[in-house]
Parts: sequence; structure tokens; C-alpha cells
Amino acid sequence: MWDLARFRKRTRRSFLGAGLGSVAALSLPLRKTHAVGELPRAKVLVVGAGLSGMYAARLLEQAGYDVQIVEARVRAGGRVLTLDDVPGRPDAGGSQIGPTYARFIHLAEQLDVELTNSTASLPLDFIVGDEIIKRNEWATHTSNQLAEQHRSITPDRLLTQLIGKSPYATLADWHKADFANLDFSAVQFFKELGVNEFGLRLLDANNAYGNSLARTSMLTLYHVLRNIEQAIAMGQPLLQVRGGTSRFVEALATGLNNKPVLNKAVRKLIHSANSIQAVCRDGSTFEANVVVFTTPVPALRQIEFEPNLPSALVSGFSEVNYHKVLQCYLSYPLSPSMDSIPNGGYWTDGLLGRVFQKALPSEGKTLSTIWINGDSCDAIDQLPDEDLKRHIIGEFAKTIPGMADMDKVEFHRLVRWHKDSDSHGSWVVWQPGQIRKYFDAFRQSYGNIYFAGAHTALSNRGLEAALESAERVTAEVLASQAIQ
Repeated sequence: MWDLARFRKRTRRSFLGAGLGSVAALSLPLRKTHAVGELPRAKVLVVGAGLSGMYAARLLEQAGYDVQIVEARVRAGGRVLTLDDVPGRPDAGGSQIGPTYARFIHLAEQLDVELTNSTASLPLDFIVGDEIIKRNEWATHTSNQLAEQHRSITPDRLLTQLIGKSPYATLADWHKADFANLDFSAVQFFKELGVNEFGLRLLDANNAYGNSLARTSMLTLYHVLRNIEQAIAMGQPLLQVRGGTSRFVEALATGLNNKPVLNKAVRKLIHSANSIQAVCRDGSTFEANVVVFTTPVPALRQIEFEPNLPSALVSGFSEVNYHKVLQCYLSYPLSPSMDSIPNGGYWTDGLLGRVFQKALPSEGKTLSTIWINGDSCDAIDQLPDEDLKRHIIGEFAKTIPGMADMDKVEFHRLVRWHKDSDSHGSWVVWQPGQIRKYFDAFRQSYGNIYFAGAHTALSNRGLEAALESAERVTAEVLASQAIQ
């Protein structure tokens, strides 16, 4: 049973820790009124209608500010996307709500968004070197060429099992100077553990935390592991939004005084001490006193700042990348004699990456989600969408047991987050050396220009990181405006 009272208390504590508990003492200006026909001047312009942008706007509106959000896409939500036209309405973006997601849980309650227990996934079997291997056969299978001391570890658990326990005592420790010596390549770490070339290849095949193992920092991996440890220790179930995470986004947008203006991609920002002018791709402009950017880092490369921002920050915009993710959503008939499936899918070392299967008895279908991570996307990224679809269906029919008849397979959606010009990937991937070089710079304000987004969160990851960053940037804006 989920203890909501416990999370209300925890959320309030984190909220106060961000500095927002002193809002009442800041003598903030009340919301201005405007004459009939007069367009209000936004006190704060928020660029990006993802979770961090809309939550920051909500908090700033509650503090009495006029806020306007502009969004480059034709929809709000950013990297939250429920595929309502696909059987089972899967989430292509953020979906699972972990026990550490106190802000998300509390905000869902405020927005009257229903959370339910996440559907438990069946364990994956494996396809390695074209061999189909049952999970319970992996340790002794001839295709398992791991070093003797590692043979009992299944491929999907290899990374976390080899890393072991995180050295961090808290979720924020990864940024402390005491752990700077851990900012080195994951390849070096695993080689020092005695992982052989076969093991390194398996680790790289479905690396969800870096585009390649060589370009993944151990600081990041330990942070991922610490979040997992914290969630397990809390002993609460995983949750999901009933109807998909986009329902949360819709409720958040509905609660705003000024709805996000869509299809407005900011391409130039002219700023001075007391004013902001954002020029969009279509030539339209928005004016404000303060701007908050909540877009992914690579999207900031497309914006011209006048005058320019510090060179170290601009270098960060150019160098820090996001994780490549390619998702394909297929379905095929569920046998009339079945209301379930034999396993949760397949972890593969080939083109298909990971294949997650979910039975949909009410629709008479099995939904298969193909999830390809990191540099594994490169082999097929040059194919046009239609050619890629045919290629994926052919590989799926050839590789997955029982799928030899391609006529049974229906292709629903293709999502390439790293090809999306407004996100350039699914989440930030810190290469060795980048955290110390750029993390603090991404969190700082520069005059009346502020930055938020999941990549600036100190403690959390995923959906909760976006909300954490919104609280931080709101506190900074309010404190700054209070003393002007």
C-alpha cells in the first residue's frame, strides 16, 4: 500500500530545502492587471513545455508572476509522450514512477491525476549470436563466453551486478569533490574487474546510460545505481499514470493561467539587464524580464544569444550529447487459447536490441516494443523511415520465435528521439570529464537568463529530476527578483 502521507511530508521538506518555503517573506509583486485590449507583458518567459518548464511556470504563477511558455513542438510534454494510437497506449518517454519520485506523486495528487501500480514485466530471455537462450539456461549455455567468475550473471543484469554497491551515501554525492576520482571511462572500470571482450561487447550492446561504454562516466553509473538502491530500500511499488504519462502533462497544462504557445521555436535571444526578447523561427517575438530555458542541452545549440553567453557554457552546449534511442512498436495476434505470453521478451546482442512483449487480451494482440540504445542505432540510422520499418519487421520475423510469417506483424509507430530536432535524444549522457566541466555551468544563471531541465538536477533522475530542477530555478528567480 502506498503511503501518501509519508510522501506529502517528504515533498514539502524537499520543497523547503529548495528555498521555496520562504516565498511569503520575499515581498513578491502581485499579478498585474491589464486594461481591456492590452496584451500583458510576461514577467517570465519559459522556453520549453516539458515537465520542468510547466512545473516552473505553475510555481511562478502561484507566486504571482505573469508567465508565458513557448514550445517548439506542436504538442506540450517534451520527452513525455503516450502513444494513444498504438495498442495498449504505451509511453515512448517517461513512464515509471519510482518510490523516490516524491514531487511527482504529490503533484499528481494536486492535479487529481490517478496513479496505479505499474504492470509487472515478465523476465527476458536472450538471443546471443543468433542462439535463443532461456533465462535459466544462461549460466551453462555454450554461447555464454563470459569469464568463469561472471558466467552466472545474465546479460540484462551484467552492468549492475558487476558494479556492485554505489559508494554514495546520498543521491547528491555524485557531484561532491570527494568522488571526482570516479569520473573515468566505464570501459576502464570493467577491464580492471577482469571482464573479457565478450563481456564488454554485451555491456555495450544495450547500454542505457551512455552511447558507448567508452564514453560513459562511472560517476554517472554510480549515480544511477544509488537511485536504484534508494528506491529498493523504500520498499514501495513502481507506479504509472492511468492512461499514460501524457495525462499528467495535460493536467499540468490545464492548470496554468497562460497555456503554452506551441510551434514557437526560439532561434535568437536578445537580452539586456532588464529585458528579454525571444525571436522565434517564424519571426514572432516574445518579451519578458526574465527567461528560463528548460530545453535539452543540444537544443540550445540552435539559439543565437545576443550578447553571447560565456564561452565555457557555449562549449558545453556543443559538447554534451543526449542518449540515442530508437523505438519500434509492433503487434501480432495473441493466440485465442492464450491470455498471456511465455516471457517478457528478449535481450539481444543484435540489431533488435531489447524486445519487450506485453499481452493485450482485450485487444487480442501482443504488443512488442523494440528498444535500441546508444551507438547501436547507428547501423540503421541512415535508412529512411519506410525502409527502416521494412528492415525492422524483417529482422523481427527472422529473429523472434514464432514470427516467421511476416503477414502477422503490424507496424504501428517509429520513434527516434535522437533524430528529434527539439530533443536530440532521450536523456543527458555525461562523458568522462564533462560533469566537472559543465554541470555547475548548466545550473547557473547569467543575468536574467536561467536554466533548468532534468540534466541540471542534483539528486534525482528521470521525471523527478525535471521537477527537482523546476523547484531550484523557481527559487532562484524569486530570490533574484525580490532584491531588484
